Amino acid sequence: MLSRIFPDRFVPVLFATILLASLLPVRGAAVPIAQNISTAAILLLFFLNGVRLPRDEVLHGIRNWRLQGGNLLYSFGAMALIGLAAQAATAPLLTPCPRWRSASSSSASCRRPSCRRPRPAAWRAAMSRPASSRRRC
Repeated sequence: MLSRIFPDRFVPVLFATILLASLLPVRGAAVPIAQNISTAAILLLFFLNGVRLPRDEVLHGIRNWRLQGGNLLYSFGAMALIGLAAQAATAPLLTPCPRWRSASSSSASCRRPSCRRPRPAAWRAAMSRPASSRRRC
């Protein structure tokens, strides 16, 4: 029964790995080591998968200009257009904070509560006085 669902041992092992990583995440100083191990495992996985392919099939796939052209058009054409469309569609929802537009702009120009930093009590007290009594630089 399982051989019909998973014809290769790769898929159940992948699911087990995802389950293990979800239950026991790596933390602290072990994170860089785990990243290096996972990078090496992915590299080894793709290498071993590529080794199983016969050489003439690999060369045939490389020489197939329709396949390679379709991949090129999809990767750099369709995906770029999808990205531009997503950017245009979400632009009204994701407007940047005005103070992020340039380094010279002050935070006073932004009136959004999420952009404003909490001010110290001394600053709030000084700003509550009339402008004529404030000290100027």
